[in-house]
Amino acid sequence: MGMVTVTTRNEQLELRPFTLADTEDYYDLVRDPSIAASAGFTPAHSLVESEFLLKQQAKLPQIFAIELTAIHRVIGSVGLYERMRNTGEPATLEMDSRVYVERSILGAGHYDGSSCTYFTIRV
Repeated sequence: MGMVTVTTRNEQLELRPFTLADTEDYYDLVRDPSIAASAGFTPAHSLVESEFLLKQQAKLPQIFAIELTAIHRVIGSVGLYERMRNTGEPATLEMDSRVYVERSILGAGHYDGSSCTYFTIRV
């Protein structure tokens, strides 16, 4: 059975799976130290590193690209991530919902939150 692909959009934004065509836009996200720190990794230093990280993200069906439809550019990501305990072990049946948005977009009428917002969902 194949993976289900979910895409949704409104006038400004589209949520869709990441593709390798998003590598340059994704690099703008993952090289930002504040986004990398809140996501739990070190910033990417090259497009090659960004492509590696993007390939890992693309394997996760619960992670979506946030595309600004007017310019067809990925400006962030939203999804469910496995919650980790302080010991580094996964928390059984707990997920974090996280939204990462490029800093240049914050306050530009597309998103008015912080660079990383998350909450816990217990299944």
